Amino acid sequence: MHHRSSRWLTAAFAVALLTACTQPVSPPPPVPPPQAESIPLPPISPVEQVFRPGYWNWDGAGYRWVPGAYQPRTGQSIMWRQGYWLQTANGWAWQPAGWM
Repeated sequence: MHHRSSRWLTAAFAVALLTACTQPVSPPPPVPPPQAESIPLPPISPVEQVFRPGYWNWDGAGYRWVPGAYQPRTGQSIMWRQGYWLQTANGWAWQPAGWM
């Protein structure tokens, strides 16, 4: 009888473990408002640069502030798109800034 109860406990444990592993990951909460920051003078450079404002980055445990920085133009890019958070059916998704 002890042998059967051990199998049952092992099976129950496996089912509980698999159930825990397949629970959906909850999406991050809404993004906090941006922090105020001063825009420094651009660096002296032969390449055009655009200031990318700081933004909140979700690291899986919470939002962390990424300070703003100048971004040099790359390749044949002619237009800059600011990064932004987009609300989707699965929660919030970061759309990174970049040259287009």
